[in-house]
Amino acid sequence: VSPAIPEKWRDYSFKLRSKNGVIITAEVKNASLVKLQLEAYKDTKFELIFGYDKLADVCLKRGETKIITL
Repeated sequence: VSPAIPEKWRDYSFKLRSKNGVIITAEVKNASLVKLQLEAYKDTKFELIFGYDKLADVCLKRGETKIITL
């Protein structure tokens, strides 16, 4: 989810568009993923990974939004 964030950053949030046409909005507190919103601009399938952990296999249809809270 956030491969370019330095490990020493403990709290942050961001919104970006991934190469597979998904808008990703994430909130991280104390280096743990708290909330993740995925909004698809086209049909897509991908692996959701945070740090070194695979969280899920995701399949979204165009226009679909999923919110994941941990």
